[in-house]
Amino acid sequence: MLAKSVKDDTIGEAQLGVIGSRLNSSKASHARRLQMLCECLLADMESGLATSSAVFADVERARPAQHQAGYTAVRLRNLKNITGRPFLYLDGTANADLSRLLFGSDLETHHYPVERNAKVMQILGCNFSKRRLSLKAQEKQRTYGSIRTQNDTLRDFVNGVVARYPSAAVFGTKDVIASLDFDRPGRAGHFGKLRGQNKWEAFNQAIVIGREQPGHLDVERIARAYASAAGEEFQPGDYVKQRRGIRVKKGSHSIDVFAHRDPWGDRILQQIREAEIEQAMDRVRLIHNTQPKEVFLMSPVVANVTVGRIVEWLDFKKGGSKVDKAIAKYGLIFQSPADCNRYMPEFWRSRQVAATDKNRAKLLSKDPCSIEPYGGFDGESLPLRIEFWPTVEAGKKPPSKEALVFAPESQVREKLERFLKISEFRVLNL
Repeated sequence: MLAKSVKDDTIGEAQLGVIGSRLNSSKASHARRLQMLCECLLADMESGLATSSAVFADVERARPAQHQAGYTAVRLRNLKNITGRPFLYLDGTANADLSRLLFGSDLETHHYPVERNAKVMQILGCNFSKRRLSLKAQEKQRTYGSIRTQNDTLRDFVNGVVARYPSAAVFGTKDVIASLDFDRPGRAGHFGKLRGQNKWEAFNQAIVIGREQPGHLDVERIARAYASAAGEEFQPGDYVKQRRGIRVKKGSHSIDVFAHRDPWGDRILQQIREAEIEQAMDRVRLIHNTQPKEVFLMSPVVANVTVGRIVEWLDFKKGGSKVDKAIAKYGLIFQSPADCNRYMPEFWRSRQVAATDKNRAKLLSKDPCSIEPYGGFDGESLPLRIEFWPTVEAGKKPPSKEALVFAPESQVREKLERFLKISEFRVLNL
């Protein structure tokens, strides 16, 4: 390209101008790349960094065989049209530290946490990863045999969940959404293209499937620019597992999540992963709704949301556990495994199985309502813990029994006498 600008050994001012112009406008100019690398190195040296955050050896990234490993330099872009001008930046999921580096240290931040008016159920026990659900990913990885069958089965189950809630908006990664079946295409949206949109505000339910979790190298290419701008050394490396707590109505529920070992890397990861999930939930508008909307969060993450119910995927894909189904059908659950087997044999064929299921549901703990039952019950008004005495023959002493009844006190006798006649009952304190 440059040779065309030079006709002989003598280069005049006009020709120098043409060369300079083409160098400046060249997208992949070696000169411009070298200039940027030197500027990034200089900035890190002036910050007193022993190791550059902005410039790094790009040895792990896949490249064509004819290309050698080289160095990469990254930095934050200078934003146009905001220097010296007042502006208002509204983002409910933004990170203040990242925003100050991007917009300037004089950025004045205000945080107003507002609880969402929603019943949030989080489904754990499966990653719902793009690698398993995306048809495109499967073709790229060339998965066959039992692995392909398992992935297809998982996708079928997820399609079953989508069909079970036909009035729900559905969100996930772009490839996963493209791989699922929808009766209405307008129901779905994908991460990275959700912010500010109101097209799903009329939906009363939302299903969020999986999460966007790029590889650590992709996150680091972004995070290094912020670390350099902050004048801090960057700690590269693969993700590590970290114990974090899902916020529930009474404390937290701890799970393992992948985190980046560098603070800037983890901030970027959370903006891509957790913040996009929060944006997805908020597309159905959960603040000014008069009635709580339902959110099904099918992802092993710790988002900034209060979760009302945590369910294992094994139970959720079947429509709930046996305890959940019994409560949904009868509005009560007996505290004794033997009574569960005796009066609800369609769910429990033995007292041993009933004891196992009830322990999993934590309905025999000191706080039997620490996890709200599947579906319907909102967790705000606790079920009634009832002690009751069955009707027996004259002269015999009736045994004392207990049950949790998910109904007003006026309906307790009716609920219990669907199974057995009772002489009296009383409400116990939970």
